[in-house]
Amino acid sequence: AMSEDIQDNLSDIMTPPEVAKLLRISERKLNEMCKAKTIPSYKIGYLWRFNRKDLDEFIEQRKTVSY
Repeated sequence: AMSEDIQDNLSDIMTPPEVAKLLRISERKLNEMCKAKTIPSYKIGYLWRFNRKDLDEFIEQRKTVSY
C-alpha cells in the first residue's frame, strides 16, 4: 500500500495552471497571490506548488465570507 500512499500524495500536489483553472483566475493573478502569501502555496526550487487539501480549505473559508 506504500506506493498507493505516494500516488495519493502526488495527486494532492497541484501546479499553477491546474490551480488557476480551478479558481477561474489567470496564472499571473495566481502568481501575485503566491508572492503576497494570500493563498496557501510553497516553492519547489523556483516552481510554485499547491496542496489540494490546503486549497479546499482556502476555498471553503472564502465561501463563508459575506460581502
